[in-house]
Amino acid sequence: MNEKPIKKYTQVFKDDISIDTWVWDKDIFANGPISVTREFLNEEVQENGLTINNEDLPKTKRRYINPKNGKDVAYFRAKQLGLVD
Repeated sequence: MNEKPIKKYTQVFKDDISIDTWVWDKDIFANGPISVTREFLNEEVQENGLTINNEDLPKTKRRYINPKNGKDVAYFRAKQLGLVD
């Protein structure tokens, strides 16, 4: 009856584009996962880091990848960085 709460576990989320693995350890960080990994199923998405329908969107709605840190940025920040014309 004196069951201890689970403090270490892994969650796997699967969809059409990727498989996300969340690793939880409540001893290290009580408010969220300690690591998240994403494995893309489609090579096209993995290569450019964009969603499949990004080309169909107007320029101002697209997401761009900042080459310095690998994070995605919006159109106006991409324009400031010189990533778009």
